[in-house]
Amino acid sequence: MSTEAKIYKALDKLEAVIQHNEADIATWIPLEYDLQLSYGTEQVAFSDYFIKLKEEINRCTRQKIMQSE
Repeated sequence: MSTEAKIYKALDKLEAVIQHNEADIATWIPLEYDLQLSYGTEQVAFSDYFIKLKEEINRCTRQKIMQSE
């Protein structure tokens, strides 16, 4: 797979997680709490930059979850 294809796939997954983080947490179903943290992990593994970006997105997810408790 080309680098461009890997970038596309990583961004596609990360965009979905970011969009979900922007949604009201009341709309989340129980499985989405864990899925938010794991979704896209495989696709970002090719790049240190994307791994760090996913970690930051996960930090935002955890913060959102904690604020809702």
